[in-house]
Amino acid sequence: MGKNDLANQAQHIFTTSAFIRDHFFKAHAESAKKLFKNKEFQELTLAQHMAVMKIDEHGPLTIKNLASILNVSPPSASAMVDKLVEKKTLTREQSQTDRREVIIRISPETAKKVEKMKQVTLKSIIDIVQKVGPETARKWCDVMDEIKRVIEK
Repeated sequence: MGKNDLANQAQHIFTTSAFIRDHFFKAHAESAKKLFKNKEFQELTLAQHMAVMKIDEHGPLTIKNLASILNVSPPSASAMVDKLVEKKTLTREQSQTDRREVIIRISPETAKKVEKMKQVTLKSIIDIVQKVGPETARKWCDVMDEIKRVIEK
């Protein structure tokens, strides 16, 4: 493949990253099907799913913060949140410090299920780490740390 050629390296990283992402997303989606029997989570759009996962990752957020994280407009984020509140996936409440702001949280029931889904996904990652072995896993972690460092600059 010519892994020394910059363009070929970039293409390899792109396709392999997509393959890994899809593998983990599939494991995540399969666990959602088992955990969410009434299809409340299965019927979420990808954007709604990402919103739930980002709120889980960052904790309670304002609409403005959520919009920024998702790279969408505040009206789009607000419409998405409205649908997720209607499905009882998220809750919204007035900020205690600024009455003009609304704080978005994952509902307690959804939070429990999201945690279980994350455990299934983590198990999938552990399985891969065990299969590649400790030396490759250490290298993978080093590469991921370096990539994160470069992106955060």
